[in-house]
Amino acid sequence: MEKGYLNIKEVAQYLNMKTSTVYAWVPEMPHYKVGNLLRFKKEDIDAWMETKREGAHQTRTTVPARKNAPDVDNIVRKVIDAANGKKYNSSGKSDHVKGLQKGGE
Repeated sequence: MEKGYLNIKEVAQYLNMKTSTVYAWVPEMPHYKVGNLLRFKKEDIDAWMETKREGAHQTRTTVPARKNAPDVDNIVRKVIDAANGKKYNSSGKSDHVKGLQKGGE
């Protein structure tokens, strides 16, 4: 019976990479996290590798979105809005704190 899920070492061996390289790619690779354990499906890894294909006959396959995947656009928008809100107040003046300037002005 073929094993359903691969661990990091098995993925590294399958892709002919070092385990440290696989760890570096984990945020982008489709994977499952059970506690502190990472598990991968061979089919998902194959589909992900196809997205890395370069050349004249490039085909793109998509990996189905994982359940509970974060909405990256919303996260980025919130971070930008939060950063912009800290730069200026509604009057358009800087929100710097008085008393921290040179000479205690």
